[in-house]
Amino acid sequence: YLGINVNPENFTPKQGLYYVEIKAPIGRNMLIDARRVALQQARYLRELNAAEQVKIINKLLLSAVKQYWEWYQSYQKLKIQEEGLALATFRLNAINQAILVGDGAPIDSVENRLEVLKRSMNLQEAQIEFQNQTLLLSNFLWGEDNQPRELPSFAIPYPYDFSSLELSLYLLDSLQNYARFYHPEIIKQQIKLLQYDLERKLRMNELLPDIDMDLKPFLIPHSEEYGFTQPYDAFYWRQNFKIGFNFYMPLFLRKERGKLTKIKLKIQQTEYELLNQRREIETELSVSYNETKNLERLIALQKQTVEYSQRMLEAEQIKFENGESSLFVVNRRERSLLAEKEKLLELQVKYAKANAQFYFASGIPISNFFK
Repeated sequence: YLGINVNPENFTPKQGLYYVEIKAPIGRNMLIDARRVALQQARYLRELNAAEQVKIINKLLLSAVKQYWEWYQSYQKLKIQEEGLALATFRLNAINQAILVGDGAPIDSVENRLEVLKRSMNLQEAQIEFQNQTLLLSNFLWGEDNQPRELPSFAIPYPYDFSSLELSLYLLDSLQNYARFYHPEIIKQQIKLLQYDLERKLRMNELLPDIDMDLKPFLIPHSEEYGFTQPYDAFYWRQNFKIGFNFYMPLFLRKERGKLTKIKLKIQQTEYELLNQRREIETELSVSYNETKNLERLIALQKQTVEYSQRMLEAEQIKFENGESSLFVVNRRERSLLAEKEKLLELQVKYAKANAQFYFASGIPISNFFK
């Protein structure tokens, strides 16, 4: 009995031979290759873009919040100047009435009219500043149709109680723990490490030999000439195939080892950058926290200063009414009170900005506070 594979040249069927070639790597590129690495890196790139989006939105909202507090400060300063002008005008009218009945010095009227003029100028400057800050704040207003909007002329900031703001060490620890893993910059560094690790695996894969298994099952047409009647007999599948292996490997692998060393250095550099980034974020949070707590103490002291200035003004007013003081001293005390109120307002606005900066430094999405 002559098998069909003993001499294929003599026993090849007249219909010819058909075969399906199957190739599969069993060495290099078996578990990982450049296309699979590129696909996985693209998935990481989507997470990288999400972290960058949070960073950009946070930066934009922080600018908007700071501009809002500038607008708030200009409005409150305007109210202080209006209060000062109203007090000076009221005192001027009272002095004029006293002069008419012969109970006042005419020079006091000149003195207080000068004070009214000065405060009118200050009020005018405050009004211009408030208008400008309103325009600057309008830059952050956009409609659903992507058209810019402007604040209406009657818009004013909502009164805010700064006494409700107070940071704690527990909050600092919580935000530092959050920032250590979820800050956008930390996420970006972590994703870079994952991408580099994929590339490292690819470079290690290139050190493996290139081995391909080649399998060719022959499909011989149905024939009784070779001792079987069914084309799918077990004997048919055992006899009619060809298998082979292709082996390739460079002798020194200089190129592959160089690429692997390069990506290992990149991974090491990124790990150092990640550690340094975490340290910088924690330091920035601590600095922002200390600044905010210091402003809390300054605000408390400034409130006492305003209170004492108010008492001094009231005492000076009583002395003036009793003839023991002059109008010049009363006006000076009043100007001092108005200046201390403006300083308190400035500290409160600084506190609000520092508080916003504190949350921004943690990387927590600020948009969560506006939902």
